[in-house]
This record gives sequence, structure tokens and C-alpha cells, in this order.
Amino acid sequence: MITILGLGSLLSEESARRTCPTLQNFGLATITGYKRIFNKTDSILALSGNLPTDHKAYACLSAVPDDSGNTMIVSHFEIPEHEWAPLVKREFEYRLQSVPFVDLRNNNAGTGILCVGDYANDETCASALADDPVRAKLWAQFRQQYPYEPMWRTDLLPDAKYLERCLQYAQDIGSEVYENFLDTTFIGTGESIRQYLNQQPQHPTGH
Repeated sequence: MITILGLGSLLSEESARRTCPTLQNFGLATITGYKRIFNKTDSILALSGNLPTDHKAYACLSAVPDDSGNTMIVSHFEIPEHEWAPLVKREFEYRLQSVPFVDLRNNNAGTGILCVGDYANDETCASALADDPVRAKLWAQFRQQYPYEPMWRTDLLPDAKYLERCLQYAQDIGSEVYENFLDTTFIGTGESIRQYLNQQPQHPTGH
């Protein structure tokens, strides 16, 4: 079995099961040394031709190294080896890094695969994926179909529907996870999602 760590849509067991239907032992864990950031063009919108042209609110999440000492709550679950390929297809553009975690159910330590997106630019991403033929092919297909703008960038804002889903997933789990998500998730300018939402009159966090 392969252990996966989820930080955005994979906080939801239902969402995770769409890709990995026989996953097991879904639960929560903490990791340190990383934070969430909206720094990736939504590849699904890009490939479908549905990226907006009148604004830049179409970013999705990745994890990046963080030296603040904060603890981030993530999901963790196990998948059989035959479900690794579908997960890679879903998350092909990330560094799929092994990261230590602590299970919140029993304080047991382990390691799991985290979707890390600490690329300086698209060229760095292409180089990192080059040794994996499957992911390199998926990256080439993406760039061929969407050659217009870079995938990895810090000048974007969160995709509103994606952010709403992530917030709902966190809220459904509980207030501790929701509050942690607000404070360990950032936009490219460095503002936390809590700060960002408090600037949106339609969606204040109330904190």
C-alpha cells in the first residue's frame, strides 16, 4: 500500500475515492515544514478552454516548503499499487514527495506522498518530471494543448469554486481543520486565506 497526504480537494474522502475507490484508513495527520499556496494554473480549466480572460482567479493549491514552524493538518490514506497510476494522472504536475507525518488518531509517525509545487518556473517543472516517462508525457500534452501562459505562477488568485470546495471540505471535518486551513494556506502575495477572505465582503471568515 502507498500512503497519500491530501491538502486541498483530497481533504475529502469522497473526492479522493473518485480517483482511488478502494483507498483505506482515511484519517487526519499533521505535517511541519510545509504550507499550502495557490500558485498553480487550474489545468482542467486550461485544457477545457474555460480559463477566464477578464481576471486571474483560477489558481489551485500545492504545498511548498515553509520554515515558520507552523503545523498543517492534512488527510492521509492508503491506496493499492494499481491505483497509483490514476492518482499520478490526476496530480502529474507536482513533485510527489515523501514527507513525514503524525497520525492524529494515535500519534503514530509515518511517511506519505505530498503534492509539492515549489517550482521556480515551468522549465523547472519540466526538468523535474523528465525522468518519469508517464508524467513527462502528460506535461508535454498539457503544454501542447495550452502553450499560452505558464502553469506555475504567484500572480494568481484562488479559483473561487475550488476554494469554496476546499473550505467546505475542511469545515465538514471540523472547526480545528477549518481554522488550520485558513492560517496555513496562502495566495502568491503572501497573504493567508484568512486575510484574503476577510477582504472579500461576500465571504468574511468572522475571525
